[in-house]
Formats: sequence, structure tokens, C-alpha cells
Amino acid sequence: MEKLKQYILNFNLFPSIPPSTDPYQLKNETISTKIFIILFILIMTILLLYTSLATITKTVNVQSPTIEKYFELYSKYSQTLSCPCTKISIDYGNILDIEYSLHQICQSDFISGEWIYSLDYVHFQGNSLIWYRDLLSIFPLFFQGLQLFCTTIEVIIHDSLKKFNSNQYVSTFLTPSEFFESQILLSINQFQTSLINDYALSLSMVQEMMESNSLYVTSEFNYELYKSNKTFYAVTSLYNNCTCDLVSSCIYTPTYNNTEFNITEADKLPGFYIGCYSSKGLLSSNLQFLYYKSYIERIRSIYRWVEEVEVSRLEKSISNIYSENSSVQELINKIMIDQWNSLIMYEKYYNECYPKLCTYSYQTRNDFIYIITTLVGLIGGVITTLKFIVPRIVKLFRRYVLKHTKIHSQTPTIQN
Repeated sequence: MEKLKQYILNFNLFPSIPPSTDPYQLKNETISTKIFIILFILIMTILLLYTSLATITKTVNVQSPTIEKYFELYSKYSQTLSCPCTKISIDYGNILDIEYSLHQICQSDFISGEWIYSLDYVHFQGNSLIWYRDLLSIFPLFFQGLQLFCTTIEVIIHDSLKKFNSNQYVSTFLTPSEFFESQILLSINQFQTSLINDYALSLSMVQEMMESNSLYVTSEFNYELYKSNKTFYAVTSLYNNCTCDLVSSCIYTPTYNNTEFNITEADKLPGFYIGCYSSKGLLSSNLQFLYYKSYIERIRSIYRWVEEVEVSRLEKSISNIYSENSSVQELINKIMIDQWNSLIMYEKYYNECYPKLCTYSYQTRNDFIYIITTLVGLIGGVITTLKFIVPRIVKLFRRYVLKHTKIHSQTPTIQN
């Protein structure tokens, strides 16, 4: 035990060459050894704590991940995950499917060619004269107008969708699914709004052009033609004290007044109007009378020769946004769309983007192997530095202390 104690006390990492027997030199060497060991342990402990507790950023590359792998990575590393696209421009038509349904009138029997043809009074009854405001003359125009709106709107939507689907969705990096869907929905809403506004503007321009030019329409809705002494002259139509030359939006509820079929009382259909222009009457009307079998039978009683033509009434429960009292103008304001159905296909977008490499990073602490290898790599530098510095500092310090000790001991003491 005493030998171990002496060995520890005399342990020397800095022996002089050749070995010195000078007690002062030996003392410097043993002190340097103890200070070296203490500093070495302290420094290595600090380095160990630092490398163990310090956080580092690790970057990981994933080659050609599947969409399932991408979702897994995104759920964990959404803030740092980056996947460059190999194809940055993608047609909307490849990643999006937009379907729509028009108001049920556009799929009904009431705009079929057979039904409209059957309402041609002149064809079925010869040259019998009827009043221009009689239902017999107005009904064909009404359903022809609905048919025209349905067919033109169908063509417009089809062409607009084709153009929209050819637009490019541009993304340099793969867009996360929630952001992708929100961007696509925004584009869809802008497309739908633009489609409706453009159609409404076009229709309004046509109507204003007709009204501003004060053109006489062949159906004689905005004028009445009279003959006097072989001279024909036109008089502006009057609808319930509303004259077409002053107000183009005059409307009137037409009746059935033809006495040829021994029916003299006026029949009126709710929500059905004519006006100075056929389009005005049509747009002001609603389709209420087409929802009820009783009104359809009334039409059949007027057009007795159409009994062989099968028609089904409109269903109240089919429409999502329209009611039976919705005017045709309200239908046109939404281009007769009853429902939009959009299918956003993120998987197809992922396949089109086709990221060959995804990179993500995360914060972590050093693992055991890294800590050990780091400390081992630093040991040599720490030992070399301490071996160079410690002996010199000890030597200078002891020399300074010894010098001042001698000066203090040689100073004479003054006695009183």
C-alpha cells in the first residue's frame, strides 16, 4: 500500500532526458503531471458532455419513394421534406376530373324535339288564326327557348372545360396533398365564377343590343301590326299599362282564349309570362307549372293532339340549389348548373411529378459510436496541447513564486 502511495506521488509524465536528480526539477515534473491529469480529465468530461447533449441536423436522401412512403415521410418531417419534380408542368386534365349536372329541365321531355314539334299549332290545325298572345302560339317559343339555353350552355361548358383542362399546373417541388387540393379548388372556383360571369355578360350584351336598336321581333311581342287602307302600321304593345317603347321589361301572363275548341274561359299557368321580347318573358318565367301533373294535363287539354307524346313532370326533390319557383333568369345566372362534382387525383399528380429523390432533415443527438470516435479523435490533440503548455506554465509559476518568496525573506524587519 505504501508502495502504491509512493508510486502515485512520484508518478511522472514529464521526465527529463537524461533523468534529473534535482529536487526542484523533479517537483516541477510531478506537479505538471498532476495538473495534466486533472486538466485532461476535466477537458474530456466537458467534451463528452458537449458531444452527448448537443443537437445536430441530419440530412437523409430517399431514392424514388412511392406515394405511400412519401406520405409516411411527410407525416414525420413535413417541415423539411423536399421532393423536386422531374416534370414541372402538368395538364389539369391529367390530375383533375370535373363533372356537372344541369337543371333537370335540360334532361326532361319538355325540350325534346318531339314535344316541341307537337306544340306546332299551325302544323296540326292548318291555318286557323290564333292571337299572338295566346298560349297556342307562345308555348312552342317558350320550350324552344329552354332548349336553346340548354344546348348552348352545354356546348359552352364543354368547350370551357376543355380549355381549362389544357391549362398547366406548375410546381418545381412536389406539393403536399392538402396544399395541392386547396390550390386546385381555388382554380376550380375561379373557373366556375369566370364561366358564369362571362356567359351572363354575353347574354346581357345581346339583350341590350336588341333593346337599344328597338328592333321589331317576328313574334310581334313588342308591337302590334294593323292594316288601314292597304297600309300596314305598327303600334307598340301594351302589357298591363306598360308600353314596350318606354319599358322593355314589360311582362304579361298569357291565357288560352281560342274559341275554336269550345273553351272560352281564360286558363293561366302560374309563373308563366311573355314580354316585349320572347327572351324577357322566358327569363321572367319559372317552371312551376311543369312540377305538377294538373298543369301538364291542362296543357294537354289545350293541345289535345299531343296526348300520344309522353312527358314526365319535373321532380321537386332532384335539384340541390333550385326550387320550383326559381325563375329561368335565376337558372341562367348559374348557367343552369345544378351540381359540380370535382375529383382531385393526387396520386396521378404524384406520378406525373415523379420525384426521383426526396430529402429531409431532422434534429437529433450524437449516437454512442459518434461520441466515442469524436473523443478518440480529440485525445491526441488534447494530450499534445497539454504536454506543451502545462510544464511551461508550472515552471514559470514556480519560478515566480520562488523569486517573490526569497525577496520577502530577505527584507529587514524594522524594530521600534
